[in-house]
Amino acid sequence: MSFALTIFISSFFLFQIQPIIARYILPWYGGSPTVWSTCMLFFQLGLLAGYIYAHLLARYLQQRQQVFLHITLLLLSLFWLPITPDPAFKPSGIDDPVWGIIQLLFLTVGTPYILISSTGPLLQHWYRLKHRNRSPYRLYALSNVGSLLGLISYPFLVEPNMALGSQTFFWSCGYVAFFLVCVWSGWSLFSAKRTDFSASHVKEITAPSSAQRSQAQSQARPLLWLLWLLWIGLSACASVLFLAVTGKITQDVSVIPFLWVVPLSLYLCTLIIAFDSPRWYRRRIWLPAFLVSCGLLTYLLHPETELHILWTVFLYSLALFCIVMVCHGELARSKPPAHQLTLFYLMISLGGALGGAFVSFVATNLFPAYWELEIGVGMALLLVGFTLFCSSQKLKRQEGHWLSVKKRTWAVYSLYSLYSIYSFAIIVLLINSMVDMDQDTLTTQRNFYGVLRVDEQDKGTKKHRRKLYNGQINHGMQLLYPTEKYRILSYYSAHSGIGIAFRHHPKRLRAEHAESTEGTKQDNHLKVGVIGLGIGLIASWGEPGDTFRFYEINPGVVRIANDFFTVLKESMAKTKVILGDGRISLERELASHGSMQFDMLVVDAFSGDAIPIHLITEEALQLYFKHLQPDGIVALHISNRHINLKPVVYGLAHRMDIPAILIKKRRRSQDFIKGSEWILMTRNAAFFDNIEVVHYMTPWPSDIRDDIIWTDDYSSLVHVLK
Repeated sequence: MSFALTIFISSFFLFQIQPIIARYILPWYGGSPTVWSTCMLFFQLGLLAGYIYAHLLARYLQQRQQVFLHITLLLLSLFWLPITPDPAFKPSGIDDPVWGIIQLLFLTVGTPYILISSTGPLLQHWYRLKHRNRSPYRLYALSNVGSLLGLISYPFLVEPNMALGSQTFFWSCGYVAFFLVCVWSGWSLFSAKRTDFSASHVKEITAPSSAQRSQAQSQARPLLWLLWLLWIGLSACASVLFLAVTGKITQDVSVIPFLWVVPLSLYLCTLIIAFDSPRWYRRRIWLPAFLVSCGLLTYLLHPETELHILWTVFLYSLALFCIVMVCHGELARSKPPAHQLTLFYLMISLGGALGGAFVSFVATNLFPAYWELEIGVGMALLLVGFTLFCSSQKLKRQEGHWLSVKKRTWAVYSLYSLYSIYSFAIIVLLINSMVDMDQDTLTTQRNFYGVLRVDEQDKGTKKHRRKLYNGQINHGMQLLYPTEKYRILSYYSAHSGIGIAFRHHPKRLRAEHAESTEGTKQDNHLKVGVIGLGIGLIASWGEPGDTFRFYEINPGVVRIANDFFTVLKESMAKTKVILGDGRISLERELASHGSMQFDMLVVDAFSGDAIPIHLITEEALQLYFKHLQPDGIVALHISNRHINLKPVVYGLAHRMDIPAILIKKRRRSQDFIKGSEWILMTRNAAFFDNIEVVHYMTPWPSDIRDDIIWTDDYSSLVHVLK
């Protein structure tokens, strides 16, 4: 009872800390989807460290020494509580985000996380020491049930009802409870009859004669190494697929805990099913589903495939579940005798960490685009095929490690041949989708914040233009023909919301009125803050004497805007780019220099089509208005394929008692005008009374809600999906 309870509680809090701490630091890194994969890398490395620790204890220490050392370290780890991240760790904007996140997590939760992650294999080893005739592997399924409950309780129970500070405090209290039940389990083993079973001792007792064992091990050693590599490979493949699918979903929708939890929960479900009992994983059921899912992912990854976002999330999740189920099912089929369980778990955790490192480090720094999902599918086909091929000649799982050879039949060879042909076809299609680069593409760059691409079209004509894409989303376009290059295009045309704000800004109109009626000149220079650079197209609205201050978190965007476009260089206004998250930069400027006194503050920051939620919360809007002149305007660009942000901003404006108008502009492809939706908020009543502004207003929908309020502690996409 004590072992099962301890393993369940440890697994619950082991996986609940992941969305808690990732959600806490997400706004510090611009809401990037890569924040989650980097956090997962740290958690996988922490899991690996915990499993190494458990393996070393089980192998080299006697049972009472194991208990004493583990309880002592757990007691010392209480000094890390509470695990609330220090705001001093907020990035400056020039730091390496990956190493910054890993350092932050290590200093905040490193020691408690490593120790709690070691509980599963260590307590299963203790259980085996006390109950020699019982298999400990079902406790692994129980630990995954606890992990699953810890995950799914976060978006449905914890996040909606607790502020972030309360969440970290709650987890810290739970860690203390875990410490107490772990002491209970340790004491039950400490006070039990001493057995002194280490892994090496067990091997000595259960092995046959030394000569027989030596001969068997010399024959089996190459296959043992192959088996270890297979454990690592299958685990790494599952990790790559899980992280890649999560990244694919979040980069197209938004980086929210619910979209983190769904793929990770499916991942854990496969572990529960595979390790609970051999009867759950039947190859004749799961292998066809595996092959269909590989084909489904190949279809979804094709550049021309477009589906409703709900269908996209569902199909990606379904395919992920089936493929990872086979990876974990084959792992469970190859699990070793119980005395090697800590080594088995160590290999699995090593594979998971390698998969996380591949996604967070190798893919981000080596690949020009998101290729890890294609690579994960290819890995799965190769590894599962190899496993099936070798399953007819496998290591017999007995203490002597004798080889057991099964004869292959022509039917088996035929199935292998069909599998190989199918796998080859899928891999060719995946490679084709990876290397199928448009001939108009000038450059493709990838970093922590996403994939950027610059396309050039119709060179030598009046339509000669360049476009910047983040993922599949156009983030700015410039005509380069000499007589056309100063046209303001895309989402920022004269009749768009931002165009109306510039052309009819109260400061501009007062200066024009004073000059026309009184003959006096007033200051009409605008000071504009812009969160999100793109190619800097908003600076085209600048006039001599104006100042534009851009806040951009992605250094790749800054380089591309300067290297491939001329908008910033040729703007009549003075421009400056501040590198770092816009909200964090504004908070620091408010604390150090006071209000920036902007005449206009534009929020136009999107990653692909994802929503950086921390820029559209109640706290964010309060910050924006602190940096604004009394008659200033906050302009929010809310164009999005999947999310309807109108009720979010409308609800915030209603709560803060700030008038807001909606301006929609239809697409005009022949003029290179993109359809756009802007919301303008200001306390200047004269702006809304201006007949020119009224002409372009779009009525709010009659059924629009005013109770959808996003805050830093909670936001939900349930009611705003299109």
